[in-house]
Amino acid sequence: MAPHDVRFAAGAPPPVVKIVHFGTRRPRRRVRISPIFDPSRPYRRTSRTSPSDCRAAMKISVVIRTFNEEKHLRALLAGIAAQELDGHELETVLVDSGSTDATLAIAREFAVRVVLIRKADFSFGRSLNVGCAAATGEALVFVSGHCIPASPRWIADLVAPLGRGGIVYTYGGQRGDESSHFSEREIFGKYFPKSASRLPQDGFYCNNANAALLRAV
Repeated sequence: MAPHDVRFAAGAPPPVVKIVHFGTRRPRRRVRISPIFDPSRPYRRTSRTSPSDCRAAMKISVVIRTFNEEKHLRALLAGIAAQELDGHELETVLVDSGSTDATLAIAREFAVRVVLIRKADFSFGRSLNVGCAAATGEALVFVSGHCIPASPRWIADLVAPLGRGGIVYTYGGQRGDESSHFSEREIFGKYFPKSASRLPQDGFYCNNANAALLRAV
């Protein structure tokens, strides 16, 4: 699969997530994210592509990892609730690893299924696996608890390529905001350029802070 990058619509603010600090749980800073599908580019048909590959309406599970995410979680969940789903069904699964702030209280304000794990059992991969096991959707959307989608098309555009031409995984861009370090914004600019989609992608890169996966794989 060659991932796409989306271009922001004129006047539309980009969506929001953090850079992953591997091996640590450093304080969260918001960063901008974008879905990866560029509607202006036609899908490239291959011998593996058939009409049955094109996904109709399906159930989507959004899996969120949280630990003390009260600062941005309400905005994230409100953004999810406001998504234009193009006929898809949606559920949200939140995996919390011992939050001591208002994270869980905020989650209960929304239609969210909360799964609790011990802080001692946390790892980024394990939390995702727990969320995937609890989810019931055909497509799994991964987003971190301090990410805020800026577009009501975020989920629909993120899952749109799934099942077409053998595509089983998609990921989106990230943008820093005023609270992000300069070095973080430079990293985002490198890996998620604003100018245009890169098809095919140069080299290997993907992330799961803003991504979608077909459950069947």
